[in-house]
Parts: sequence; C-alpha cells; structure tokens
Amino acid sequence: MWKMITFRSENMGLLLMAKEVDFEVEYREEYITSITISWSIISTDPYVTEIEFLTSYSRSQVLGIVNNNYMLKPKNGLGPKLVGILG
Repeated sequence: MWKMITFRSENMGLLLMAKEVDFEVEYREEYITSITISWSIISTDPYVTEIEFLTSYSRSQVLGIVNNNYMLKPKNGLGPKLVGILG
C-alpha cells in the first residue's frame, strides 16, 4: 500500500539528493519498524514536497489516520527530521 504524504521542511536539500533513505517513523509515543521510502517532488515550493512511501511494516494502519502528526527520522542521524501531516 502506498501513502501520499506532504512534508514541510526548511532543509530538504540533502535529503532530496538521494533516491531513497532508510527512516524510522515516530508516531506519538510509538515507534514503528524502520521503512525505506522513495519520493518525487511535485510542488514548486522549495519547502514542500510530496512523498509516497510503501507501508510494509506491521503497524501500517497507524498511518491511515488522517490529520495526525508524526515524524520521519533518518536512521543514520544525518539530515533533517521531517514532521508530516497525512494529506
């Protein structure tokens, strides 16, 4: 299942140089198993990108709730943390 997510960040440049990045998803106090996401830039706004990623982990239903905040954190500790809202 693919989900379309909109992220706003002031430092997307380093992240967007790669085709895919291994992330952990933080949702409230729960940590979902790591996933690999890939994205395409659709907006002309440099601070907004739409990302679609494969929810291939056991708690994928958590991300099916609309208008809830969560955070993507690069596992290697480098790059921006992305706070997203399901859209």
